[in-house]
Amino acid sequence: MSVEQANIDLAWFRAHLLDEILPHWLASVTKQGLFLSHFDRQWLPLQRNFGTLVSQCRLLYNFSQGYALTGAKEYLNAVEGGADFLLKHFRDQRNGGWYWSCGLDGSVIESRKDGYGHAFTLFGLTHAYR
Repeated sequence: MSVEQANIDLAWFRAHLLDEILPHWLASVTKQGLFLSHFDRQWLPLQRNFGTLVSQCRLLYNFSQGYALTGAKEYLNAVEGGADFLLKHFRDQRNGGWYWSCGLDGSVIESRKDGYGHAFTLFGLTHAYR
């Protein structure tokens, strides 16, 4: 690979994230703090009132990056609300670990637990804390 091929256009990546990706994902934020990440190809919500551990944590990371890059309050609010919902509803208070999916009302939809979801929890909460 040549030096020219290895150059990464960081300005393009930043603009793409801030102008094209994150504004669409802000539509997933609910007042409860759950991120409803189900959209069609035109970014229209699919009205599925549940979220998964991975989607919740992945969006915690994305919104944390949005806040780090812009300082915009909407990203900070999304991170705070999303982390709060994660800690209150996805976490198994009795046995430890993290449930796979929760409803908008905080109810556990799927109680299974796996390492992939737990890894995303560490990833998302680490960036939210930062």
